[in-house]
Amino acid sequence: MNPIKVCGIANLENLKLVLKYPISAIGFIFFEKSPRYISPDEAKKLIEFIPKNIKKVGVFVNEKVEIVQNLSEKLNLDFIQLHGNENQNYINQINIPIIKAFRINPSFNFEILKEYHVHSFLLDTFQPGIFGGTGESFNWHLLNKIESTTPIILSGGLNPNNIEEAIKIKNVNAWDINSGVEKCPGEKDETKLSKLFSKLKIKTEINIFNEI
Repeated sequence: MNPIKVCGIANLENLKLVLKYPISAIGFIFFEKSPRYISPDEAKKLIEFIPKNIKKVGVFVNEKVEIVQNLSEKLNLDFIQLHGNENQNYINQINIPIIKAFRINPSFNFEILKEYHVHSFLLDTFQPGIFGGTGESFNWHLLNKIESTTPIILSGGLNPNNIEEAIKIKNVNAWDINSGVEKCPGEKDETKLSKLFSKLKIKTEINIFNEI
């Protein structure tokens, strides 16, 4: 399995499509303002089709801790991905591994990563008022500034045309794919997925999604 997470799965057709490929994690977005939102009840139905070796990630944005905890137990999630303004005190109240997302722009202060103790960081592209799924990439070479022992997941506009460059970026341990393999928000494209995975040649000793 590649250290690849495919996010934004919202229906069974898309789930079966991505399961054809050697991925390690699947993300369900529980943020109602997202075009890729899925209800917990629908997610529960889909989870029945996911093999045990593929991790289930629940994505939340500034949600109440109680709701995050309840859904993680109800759906037997393996990871929680926090894509809002959640701080370490918030994180300490959740009892499963946390992926903390940050939206990167040229002025982003990477020192803030030192304030967090989490399983991994997911670095996405900053756009005002949008919490991910922008389809745009940021300047990946900014990651050369990172001094962190916490694993890094690269996100933001990964697609068949840039995945080969993305897997060469320094300080990255895993990759998050979403809008770059879609026909439209929430609908994955088989041709784009096939093309992307045909270019993946990842060499890694540790798959961070299997570290729990």
